[in-house]
Amino acid sequence: MVNQALLEEIAEGKVSYLVPTDYNRKGPGRRTGGVFYNRQMQFNRDVCISFIDAVCRKGCRILDAMGATGIRSARIAVETARDMDITCNDSSTEAVELMRLNFSRLGLDEVTVSRRRAQALLSEEHFDYIDIDPFGTPVSFIPSALLSARNRGVIAVTATDAAVLCGSARGALRRYLCRPLRAPFMHEIGLRCLAGYIVRMAASYDLAATPLLSYFADHYFRLYVRIERGTLKAERSLGMIGYAHHDPVSGERTVDRTPSSGAAGPLWIGPLHDRETLSGMHVREWFGTYVRMERQMKIWREECIAPPLHYSMDELASRLKISMPERDSLMDYLSSLFPVYRTHLDPKGIRTAATLREVEEAILKKYGGGRGAY
Repeated sequence: MVNQALLEEIAEGKVSYLVPTDYNRKGPGRRTGGVFYNRQMQFNRDVCISFIDAVCRKGCRILDAMGATGIRSARIAVETARDMDITCNDSSTEAVELMRLNFSRLGLDEVTVSRRRAQALLSEEHFDYIDIDPFGTPVSFIPSALLSARNRGVIAVTATDAAVLCGSARGALRRYLCRPLRAPFMHEIGLRCLAGYIVRMAASYDLAATPLLSYFADHYFRLYVRIERGTLKAERSLGMIGYAHHDPVSGERTVDRTPSSGAAGPLWIGPLHDRETLSGMHVREWFGTYVRMERQMKIWREECIAPPLHYSMDELASRLKISMPERDSLMDYLSSLFPVYRTHLDPKGIRTAATLREVEEAILKKYGGGRGAY
């Protein structure tokens, strides 16, 4: 039985929920035993609710594969506009007991509680939406999730091993079969490495994987990927696998399908988000991260049509040895010369199809204090 003396009631979204009193309030958290709840991941769950409400139809089979306290499943059941067939799973007996307690308090008898290893459950059943949110890398769960997803289903994947995907720690080639890149845009490389790994794994099963929403936030990467059956679709998805090239001297960066010495990849070089999906997502007034989500949604919509590999204003300032204006001021100026977009990956980042030379020449002309010659 759950010792309620060791529980604390918190409010998240529309639910009042019991979680361990020693829950993680910020940062990535650590596996220390007991049932894990991370307050900082509320943004992750707010986005999840908005995504499911936009994409999943009535009666969709949803699996919260590593439910922990079960708060994600509870919020899906309470906050989405459609009745869903929800299964909340965890391999921990303690976690399952806490789920049952909370679901009973909320009157959520319709949520199915499961205590199994996630891979075993995925190997035997099929779902329209599968949420994979483990500690560290998700790679051991991705093959079984791909095979468990129904045609045109979605798998949502969280990876908290950001240091590996960004090249700050070893292991990317071993885990993701991808070479990362330590560069000013390393978070974008990490996100595209994760997306590329899922796309390549899906293709090996004659499945096409298409990112619908991909982002980096706080300490983790998060992807929502649609899965479709068919060899031709799988081949087409592989057409968006390529490499990122970066010259640390000139600063120039490009993506193409040609490997070269020092290139990052193979990785996803296509769009990070799907415009139609984002158009159906709405920020609800009860979201605890309402302001943050409103801001991010606007930027994600810009990124739908923006080219890959952003520029950092700090990088540009260092190269040009000048003081830079605020990003909005710089973008207002640059947009009069060529299309320019924001990126969620860097609060001082910009995206443009213009070359680095063109960007730097424009900045020097406006802000170089007479240093107009390149």
